Amino acid sequence: MKKIVLVIDGYCVMCNSLAIWISKRDKQNRLMITSFESNYVKQNYQRIKSGKNVILINEIEQTISGKSTAIIQCLKVIGYKKEFVFLMKAIPTVFRDLIYDMIAKYRYKIFGKKESCNINWKVPKTKILN
Repeated sequence: MKKIVLVIDGYCVMCNSLAIWISKRDKQNRLMITSFESNYVKQNYQRIKSGKNVILINEIEQTISGKSTAIIQCLKVIGYKKEFVFLMKAIPTVFRDLIYDMIAKYRYKIFGKKESCNINWKVPKTKILN
């Protein structure tokens, strides 16, 4: 079965908070969540390297998005406020990604880094892809 998968940095506290926030709002269970260190990524997407960028893999549409575009696509998939998604998409990618890169660069300093790489226990196991 084809999936839509959000790939996050499992060590990142902010990324895990994003995963919790998204999983609570994904009422139709359209999105799976995994980390860069998962078997799913290692076996199916070897070219995706662990790093500071969130990745959205959409096997249905056969697309891979990164950075701010991945976040916007995620919001679209879970049916988040259409007006907000529209406004985010209206901002040129270069500006969105500039802000994304600044946050990504300092995320460990601001939000912290976990000792081990795992998705937070608050994300339902049915949404985690190992």
